Amino acid sequence: MKLKTLTLVMAAAGCLSTPVLAQSTEQRVQQLEAQVKLLMEQLQAMKAEQAKAPAATGWQAAVQDLKDQVELNHKEAVLQGDIPGSYRVPGTDTSVKVYGFAELQGWRDSKGTTAYDFSTATAFQPLNGSADAARTGNFKFGARTSRLGVEVSTPTKFGPLGAKVEMDFATEAGTTLDSAADQAGRQAWTNSYRPRLRLGYVTLGSWTFGQTWSTFMDLDTLPETLDFNGLPAAPFVRQPMIKYAHPMQGVGTFTVALENPVSLVTQDGSPLASNFDKRPDLIVRFDKQHDWGQWNVRLLNTEYRLNDGAGLSARRSGTGFAIGAMVKTMGDDFLTLQYTDGNGLGRYNVSFADGAVYDAASNRILFERARSWVIGYQAKFNAEWRANVSYALQKATRNDFSAMVGNNREIAQAHLNVIYTPYKNMDVGVEYLWGSRKTFGGGTGSLSRLMGSVKYSF
Repeated sequence: MKLKTLTLVMAAAGCLSTPVLAQSTEQRVQQLEAQVKLLMEQLQAMKAEQAKAPAATGWQAAVQDLKDQVELNHKEAVLQGDIPGSYRVPGTDTSVKVYGFAELQGWRDSKGTTAYDFSTATAFQPLNGSADAARTGNFKFGARTSRLGVEVSTPTKFGPLGAKVEMDFATEAGTTLDSAADQAGRQAWTNSYRPRLRLGYVTLGSWTFGQTWSTFMDLDTLPETLDFNGLPAAPFVRQPMIKYAHPMQGVGTFTVALENPVSLVTQDGSPLASNFDKRPDLIVRFDKQHDWGQWNVRLLNTEYRLNDGAGLSARRSGTGFAIGAMVKTMGDDFLTLQYTDGNGLGRYNVSFADGAVYDAASNRILFERARSWVIGYQAKFNAEWRANVSYALQKATRNDFSAMVGNNREIAQAHLNVIYTPYKNMDVGVEYLWGSRKTFGGGTGSLSRLMGSVKYSF
């Protein structure tokens, strides 16, 4: 059939190429009409023969089955998602990412022993001259900082619709949630720790709904440490919120957030049962990117309120101000800086500033002012080796309740670490921590810790 068709086409072409200059116009038209009629008849004959041909069998059917299977496998194949490191759920536009890390940490204290594992220990280090300060050489291993999280994202006409849920196992022993079996399992036999929620939120375009890092925090300029809590003196809070971030091209990003309130007013060192919350904390923030690095400024307004339902009623607003910056230096090295200042910051400072106490005589909530500085530098020697040095200082001025004694007037802490990455996503590091506390009562305490960690992220 193919040969016959080819012959027909060649014949037609030959006819069309015959000189016709001597012919009349009418003769040329008649000749062309005859050629077209012949071609149409041949085409109809080919279609009739093809319709009579038997269905494909043997190898032709096998080839068709293979094509169908390839198309089916392509539809069900695992495709890269919109989130870095994610995969598309088959048949949907939803991207899913499972992430986290497994980690072993170990540390040895050459100063007094405290009940706190992480660098928060500086704020509670035994005072010099006490029996606990004489107990030196405490050693521990721990894996409860290991982490697991899931992140999803789906495109919508309003922007990406996403969610994240993240947990670790860094719960403390001795809480009211621990049963007798939990207590027995701590380090003595099974080293069991309850999972705890770190992050759990939904995002839609520029909106965030749920629990994440406080907008008053600056994660981008926190120095890298092996210690789980890192440097004190920087704001360090995770809590539920409603947040809106508005990026302005060429200007920066403006963010406003309403975050979960916690009135933590104490009396004689203990939280009052009459603590009461009536409105969310308000935080506004501005971030700006540059070729040389980035900077941000943050403002906080929080409320402390007492209400026991039987006549006690008091309230006072706390305020805070913070700035942060990252400055690129040589190669991939960079410098980070943070400053925080506030009256009634309380829980927004990791160094456990009291924040607020109740004076029954005047029926007033009294505030503590706290100021803090954080500086860090990271040196990247190559793709496998990097080092970090950082220092934090926090000072508290007790203002209108300075007569109280026993709590920290000043906390200082320094970290020096070296981290080796022999394989992708694997970090092996060693770190030295030094810390010092001074109380309003004149006492001093110090921390000296050597620690190491092995971590594999996925």
